[in-house]
Amino acid sequence: MLTRLLNTLKKIARSPYSLYAAIVVIGIAAYAAHIPELGFYWDDWPWVWSLHINGAQGMFKIDEYHRPLTGIVLYLGGLFAGESPALWQVYTLALRLLGAAALAWMLNILWQNKRQRIAWVVTLFLIYPGFNQQFVAVNNSRHIFPLVTFFLSLGFTLKSLQAEKNRPRHAVIALLLSLTTMLTSEYFYGLELIRPVLIWLLVRRKEKDLRASLLSALKAWLPYALLIVAVFGWRYSISTQRNYSITIFERLDKQLIANAAQDLWIATIGAWGSIFNWDILADYSGRIHLLYWAVVIATASGTLIYFGLIQQDDAENNSRIEIWILGVSALAVSLIPFWVTGLDPKLGFPEDRLLLPAALGASLLLAALIDLLKPHALKLILLAGFVGLAAGSQNQNALVYRSAWASTGSFFQQLSTRAPSLPANTTLLSNQFAERSTDNSLIAPLNWTYAPNFTDGTIPLQILYVDLRFGRDNPTIDEDLFRSKAYMNYIFEGSLAQTLVLFYEPPACLQLVDPQNPLRKIPAPVDAVVQYANPKLVLAESDLNATLPTFFADSNVSKTWCAYFQQADLARQRGDWETIAQLGDEAFGAGKTPNHPSERIPFIEGYAHLGVWEKALKITQEAPKREGMFCAVWARIQADTPAST
Repeated sequence: MLTRLLNTLKKIARSPYSLYAAIVVIGIAAYAAHIPELGFYWDDWPWVWSLHINGAQGMFKIDEYHRPLTGIVLYLGGLFAGESPALWQVYTLALRLLGAAALAWMLNILWQNKRQRIAWVVTLFLIYPGFNQQFVAVNNSRHIFPLVTFFLSLGFTLKSLQAEKNRPRHAVIALLLSLTTMLTSEYFYGLELIRPVLIWLLVRRKEKDLRASLLSALKAWLPYALLIVAVFGWRYSISTQRNYSITIFERLDKQLIANAAQDLWIATIGAWGSIFNWDILADYSGRIHLLYWAVVIATASGTLIYFGLIQQDDAENNSRIEIWILGVSALAVSLIPFWVTGLDPKLGFPEDRLLLPAALGASLLLAALIDLLKPHALKLILLAGFVGLAAGSQNQNALVYRSAWASTGSFFQQLSTRAPSLPANTTLLSNQFAERSTDNSLIAPLNWTYAPNFTDGTIPLQILYVDLRFGRDNPTIDEDLFRSKAYMNYIFEGSLAQTLVLFYEPPACLQLVDPQNPLRKIPAPVDAVVQYANPKLVLAESDLNATLPTFFADSNVSKTWCAYFQQADLARQRGDWETIAQLGDEAFGAGKTPNHPSERIPFIEGYAHLGVWEKALKITQEAPKREGMFCAVWARIQADTPAST
């Protein structure tokens, strides 16, 4: 019975399609656990807002001048996912799985009957921990999709060299797929240079003379080389007007070489070493720890069993040399597009997106390095361990994005409650708070919330991070940013006089700063712009009424402490003390507690103005820190209320 089961499992594992099934299972384990709790981030926002404004067909215009085919990828994503963050995550994960499958197909053409080696490289590539922006789904779909066309192109190149009858047809398909890759994203321009290496690896198997094999490989590569030159020439001609400029000719020195070496170290040792970092887990409960280790153990165990069931490769030295040649070549050329444009690949956000092309070389080299070890069982255990820990690392990474999405959603929920309407041409000044977004990207959801029917013309609102736009130390206000600012294909027009100042430091509630009646001491650098705050804009007549997009709407949001606080603070601004008292009775009666001492102030003032002194005093005394702010509050109460015992 046991022997029959083992034979059945071996048969399944050794089938031609087992690796594709393994890709799906490992990919889901690594990336899918938190999909329902993930959202939009960073450059997702302008693209999905464009989808909201113009429909899916509006995506065709994105990057149309320097990445002409990007719009097609985003258009297809728009048709499939619409405005659903979860469906965009599914769409981009599907592209990631297809990219790994295309790599498996290509390597199978190169290394026929080397099933274990191919499985090792593909699984490591799939969960490569250097690239941690899988969850910036809308933006990175345009960079992940080219993995599919790139590896298919390499595969058809190899098939054209092996085929007798269909050689020209396969070569044409390879050229078209290569062109598709380069017109969708420039990330893989450098990796195109591994094509002649792949060609030579095949040619040298028949032509043993080194010079003859190199000449034959260069001859076969010539059409692809001409295509690269043509595309690079086109891109260079528009680089000064669109996207990133080519700056390498200004930086050809020893420092460039040193920086490049450091980048390659980060892409390999740094990236794979990051899977042993558990700092993110320290901020989470036991349930999250349990989920992490469940993913690690289940993925590692399943991978180990799968690797063990695959037929072991032969120990042919010539074949082992090829993985080293291909790995070194792929790594060496992978980051060329970023060295050329002066970008700096790193492990941290947002520069880690630049490490995506390094995934192939880093995975080949790790597999080759482990293959040097003995015995064979040790190799399988180490490889499975790396796969399991890397899958766990991606789950840790998802926690950061989950937290960032919750923080962004809470910001807009609170803002729409505290400022239910705003006049057009208003600028919001704030501290930096979104871990995975910038002020520039948040302009999109801000206008989406207050002008959901906007289609064209001047955008009504903008948000600026004070430290990012004006400096952290001694901020210097640039009034031009208030008067006019370009955003996508639109313009914002405003003035310094029409400004709101916000401070948001979760878990504390968002606070709209009132220079006349401050709730708390605002830290630098936001304190430098408090003088420009005009909170009366919230009470002005306006056509911009907040309507939260569906992905921000939460049926339970009205029952959170911060929802009570925002309603109370708005009522405080209006002098509506009765409403504050009602909110206070409900909030404190339900056991809600403030996240920061300053959040007690509207309720203290509300009760005091109604003469309910016991509650006002009780709320004050219950504060864990009776900071100086309460002295100022009670002084204000004494001045603003009738004399009483």
